[in-house]
Amino acid sequence: MDRRASQWRRPVTSRPSARQPQVSIALFDPSGTAHSRTALPGLTRAAIGQGLHVTVFAPERDLGPGAQWTLSQSKNVLNDRRARDLHRTCLNVALEAFGPGANRVFCDLGLDRTLLSQGSKIHASDATVFVCHRTASLDRPPSSLAQRWRRAGSRRLLRKLGAAGAHFVTHTELVRARLSDFTASENVHRLGWPVVSREDPCLGPSWRPSPEDRMLLVPGSARAEKGLAQLVRGVGSVTAFDRLVVQGRLNTKLRAQLEGADPRVQLWDRWLETEEYREAFRGASLVVLPYQDHYLTRGTLSSVLLEAMAFGRPLVVSKEISDLLPPGYPGAVTMDTSTERGIASGLEEALATIDELEEAAMHVGRAYIAEHHTYEGYLAALVSIASRGAPGSADAEVDARDGVPERSTPSQ
Repeated sequence: MDRRASQWRRPVTSRPSARQPQVSIALFDPSGTAHSRTALPGLTRAAIGQGLHVTVFAPERDLGPGAQWTLSQSKNVLNDRRARDLHRTCLNVALEAFGPGANRVFCDLGLDRTLLSQGSKIHASDATVFVCHRTASLDRPPSSLAQRWRRAGSRRLLRKLGAAGAHFVTHTELVRARLSDFTASENVHRLGWPVVSREDPCLGPSWRPSPEDRMLLVPGSARAEKGLAQLVRGVGSVTAFDRLVVQGRLNTKLRAQLEGADPRVQLWDRWLETEEYREAFRGASLVVLPYQDHYLTRGTLSSVLLEAMAFGRPLVVSKEISDLLPPGYPGAVTMDTSTERGIASGLEEALATIDELEEAAMHVGRAYIAEHHTYEGYLAALVSIASRGAPGSADAEVDARDGVPERSTPSQ
């Protein structure tokens, strides 16, 4: 075994009651950032709240009674052999430490990274669930012989995991269909990606937004494929707002495109703490997502779209990602981002009907998130998937009120 693995301490796992829980679940995320910084803590708290025996394999952080994992990784792509070897070491040590057994579910929250690790000796079973967020590791066009070899290795590993009986969870139809090309479709499950707890105040009846001005918010990470340059050019003729806030860190090229275009544009260009991130939603009049079509080519889900719905904020989205909204959703306006006039028209329509949009978002949007996109519902689904049809199935131990998302949930 790798020397670094021998230094690993067996994790201290949560035992929320004196009675041994019927279900044990392991959450594996050695980068701590599988698609979302809030997902791992949210799922951990949900597992504890449901009375599960939970073991967390992740970097040391405030996860409550979960494990402290010492072999952490960078969140960056596994683009060198040492990083890939470390990921395999982390996963195999975690699988060995958690061990097999009745009503034991092991969940890798980042299959995208695991596929890139080329792990031919990763041991899976029908009690193992792998969560896949996009198809890049399977379909990214190789620019070199080494990258072509790694893509082929990712596909071989996916077939191997499927042959071992592992289950796969994804959140968009594109990724679900692509995984089904390499493994049995009945083992590929589409769920609603979780963004809040069902107990979160933003879903409660007393929660209210508190915008101080007409602020347009572009939340989350800032990348060219999100259409920020087009948006900044398009807002110039729109007068009915006070400021446009772009939250995320900017690379040099993108910052140069956005700076100085309009004095109302504010570039925060930094990472936000959780509470500051939430407060930005609370203070937003509109959440604007002008994403381009190539944002969806890898099957990527927009977590910030779901978060905006959870906070009851009206949305203005590009037509390219309008399918990520629930069918007929009344809390959003779709805009054509191919021209500056199209962007301006979409924003003007939303600003002119903002009261109606907010009422719909506060009622329909939040109710939809509470039903389909909570940590509790997602966790219940993971347990149900892994235990379905297995001897001593633990399905009965999962509270039906947790709202297991349907496989065909339309909002992914």
